[in-house]
Amino acid sequence: MEQQKIEAIRDWSPPSNIKGVESFLGFVNFYRRFIEGFSHIAGPLNTLKGKTEWKWGNKEQHAFDTLKQHITEEPVLALPWPDGKF
Repeated sequence: MEQQKIEAIRDWSPPSNIKGVESFLGFVNFYRRFIEGFSHIAGPLNTLKGKTEWKWGNKEQHAFDTLKQHITEEPVLALPWPDGKF
């Protein structure tokens, strides 16, 4: 991933409404196969999409920050070389 894109992800502000959560989850969903425990990490954010009162708390902030961290770490974004040893 290009450094410019990594910086944009790191600078991504926490969502302030359901549409913002859906947008963020839509983006990070592309990388879910690279993130161990993705569903567990994203759980608090997915809960906000339901018919519950909007409340951005510590759990939601932690999930948001953790997903951003996982996406911007280099090893997460690397696929194995097809002709390499496994």
